Amino acid sequence: MPSERIQRQLDRLLGEADVALREHNWTVVRERARTALTLDPDNRDAAGYITVADRARAPGSGVQGAGHRGDEAELQAELDSLKWLVDSSAVGVFVVEASTRKVLMANREVQRVLGFPHSPEHDWQWYEHAYERRRPNGQLYAPEELPLTRALEHGETVRAEEMWLEFRDGRKVRILASAMPVYSKDGRLIAVVVLSQDITPLDVAIPPHDQGATDRASEHKVHLRLLGGRDITLEFASGTEQGPERQNNEDSIYCEPQDSTRLQDKGWACAVADGMGGHAMGEVASQMAIKAFVEAYYSSYYTGGEGVKQAALRANSAVYEAAQNNPAYRGMGTTLTAAVFIKDMVAIAHVGDSRAYLVRQGVLQQLTNDHTFAAELVRLKAITLEQAAVNPYRNVLTRSVGASPKVEIDLVQHQTLDGDIVMLCSDGISKRLTEQLIAQALTSQSPQAAVESLINMSKQRGGDDDMSVIIVSCSGGRDSRDL
Repeated sequence: MPSERIQRQLDRLLGEADVALREHNWTVVRERARTALTLDPDNRDAAGYITVADRARAPGSGVQGAGHRGDEAELQAELDSLKWLVDSSAVGVFVVEASTRKVLMANREVQRVLGFPHSPEHDWQWYEHAYERRRPNGQLYAPEELPLTRALEHGETVRAEEMWLEFRDGRKVRILASAMPVYSKDGRLIAVVVLSQDITPLDVAIPPHDQGATDRASEHKVHLRLLGGRDITLEFASGTEQGPERQNNEDSIYCEPQDSTRLQDKGWACAVADGMGGHAMGEVASQMAIKAFVEAYYSSYYTGGEGVKQAALRANSAVYEAAQNNPAYRGMGTTLTAAVFIKDMVAIAHVGDSRAYLVRQGVLQQLTNDHTFAAELVRLKAITLEQAAVNPYRNVLTRSVGASPKVEIDLVQHQTLDGDIVMLCSDGISKRLTEQLIAQALTSQSPQAAVESLINMSKQRGGDDDMSVIIVSCSGGRDSRDL
């Protein structure tokens, strides 16, 4: 085991390597990881960073780092296993075979956005001639400049390129187009996976909505009464900040007021939501979801886990119905990670890639699973964690609130123990900071100081995501040493 001093150096080096990896700065990743190996030759994390960096810097690496590898039989097996992902994705997904340019699979969303016909043998011919493709400045794409063509002809990985589609019937759709090549073991291009996310703006005024959920909150305490007259004290703080390149903050947060009369019967609720949709729709979706969740939970007969789950389902219905009934809201959606502390339990409802963490006896644990395309690939063992960190689809959600009439809710329940710290955050925090940095902030500072620290560290590391975090410190419950 490395000494404490060496371990601190390793944590710093690997933390810097992790930040560089997220920024695709392969030179820094390799340098930091190699230095870490000189301190600890058996460090598997450092070796993994070097492997990822070497692959990414190799010829054609932009493809290898993002694509799946395997021969045709393996590809077919993988496509079969990913079919439910394609079908359930909140964005349009289709797969094109390289040799025939036949569309192997396409989900309903891509049929809606791109207007794909139902007969697969006609898809490609239709796709080539159905509409003109223009850049945001109005210039037409040359055929060789199209993301799919670049992936098919040159093996290029294209990440979220904005374009306008002008259909023959006059309809216009604005999308973010991505293309990911798929290779066989001997290096032959087999197929290309294409994502098309509808980000069409609408020139319709968005009704005003309450900004209260996104204001910076100060530190507070609430007391939950247990049997026998004992209290559990929750010391909590929250904060949210708009991303530096954003026109508005699409994150929303909520903490039940400390003087609420609903605490003893229904518990204390908090939530983080990260909206999407553009043209202020993401902001509307996140606030609408939280408002619906809170109202549904506190007015429901159910408490605890079942109450949290039912409230999250109501939030999904509220956002979906609003998007269907109001043209201004078309295409909006949001993540939702909501927690209720009742007695000595916490119940968490989760959809999307916001996160919930628990610190117990100084050890940080992620309580929720990310519902992203890359995370699902990791769970299917199709790619590694290292590959997922650089996968172009790591931000593509497979589940979101408001995307469809029904959504599967993940429910997490834990007993809260004396000294536990629970944190909810949007990906503007979790994707910029290593777990080591998060754990250090949570265990060394008060909740409010930790909120400020996490937001400031996230800002220093760049990126344009909005940043939101809620931290809850529990005291007075059962001692973890008694378990």
